[in-house]
Amino acid sequence: MIATFEQAVSLERFTDTFLTALWDIETAQTYGLDIWGKIVGVSRYLTVEDTPDYLGFDEVEITAIDGYPQPFDVSPFYAGLQPSSVVRLTDDAYRKLIRAKAFSNITDATIPSVNRFLRILFTDRGKVYCTDGRDMAMNIVFEFPPTLNLGFAADTYTMDEGTFY
Repeated sequence: MIATFEQAVSLERFTDTFLTALWDIETAQTYGLDIWGKIVGVSRYLTVEDTPDYLGFDEVEITAIDGYPQPFDVSPFYAGLQPSSVVRLTDDAYRKLIRAKAFSNITDATIPSVNRFLRILFTDRGKVYCTDGRDMAMNIVFEFPPTLNLGFAADTYTMDEGTFY
C-alpha cells in the first residue's frame, strides 16, 4: 500500500514538473512566467499609445505637401472603434521582457556584462554587441535587422540616426 501511494505521489515527477514549468525561465510556461514577472516587477500586459490618423477635412491641410492638399487614400475612414491600447505579450516576448528587466536589476552596466546579456537575449537572431563610443555613450550594434517589437523606448533614451544610447 505504501508503494502504491509513493507512485501516486511521486516527488520526482512533481519536482521535474515544477522545475520545467515554473522555476526554469527558459522552459517556464504561462503561469510560471507570470510568477517570474511578479518577482522582477513587469506585467504581461503593456499599455501602448495608438494615435491613428483618420480621413477627414482637417487632414487635407495637415498632410499637405508643398502647400498642396492631399487627396483620398491618405488615411483610413474612422470605423467608430478605437483600437485597444492594452497588449498581452506572448510567452516568448514576455520571457525576453522578464530577462531584460532582471538584467537591469542586477547588472553592473559594464560593456562585457551588456555583451553577455545581448548574446543570451538574441542568441537565435544573430550577432549583436555593445561598443564604447568614447564619449560617455554605449552603442548597440545589430548584425541583423532588428524588428519593430524589439522594445527600445524612444521616449526614454535619446536616439541619433539609428544609434541607440
